[in-house]
Amino acid sequence: MDVRRLARTLAAGFETKGNFSAAENYFEAAGASAEAERVRQSNGLSDAEIFKRTMPAVVEVGVKNPKNEGHGSGFFVHSGGYVITNNHVVEGMTQIVIVDASGQRYPARVIARTQAPDLALLKAELTSHKVLRIGDSSKMQPGDHVVAIGFPILENQSAIMNQGVISSVDRTSS
Repeated sequence: MDVRRLARTLAAGFETKGNFSAAENYFEAAGASAEAERVRQSNGLSDAEIFKRTMPAVVEVGVKNPKNEGHGSGFFVHSGGYVITNNHVVEGMTQIVIVDASGQRYPARVIARTQAPDLALLKAELTSHKVLRIGDSSKMQPGDHVVAIGFPILENQSAIMNQGVISSVDRTSS
């Protein structure tokens, strides 16, 4: 059996079992882009739709201290202006501003942070915003399609989206 036919067979099996991300990926590997798009459209959101629905909850995080300034990405995790970002973005910074999808700027403060995992919870004084629903990471499996949405390294750039595939769920680092 050639590789493309094997990939199609695996894709069909994954689709039957409801693992649509893996089915989509195997159809792509088989050179069957139309089949991959059919799976994507009928069983999940397209990447464009994911971006469109998610972007209102994604924010740029601007940071400053007397010696440095920079920025990162974050997202509204709860109503009332609560934002999750990376700790390394805000660590040692004295001024923090979040910029929402409409371009509005809001001062923010650190509520909690941890180095491992590299996370920080911020609070800004606003209440009218979309909240990003966090999924259940225990349900992820190798082959699942994932996207990352945020702001590139250059400040004042529009948000970007990258995509990939979960390759492993049981790796740890020390």
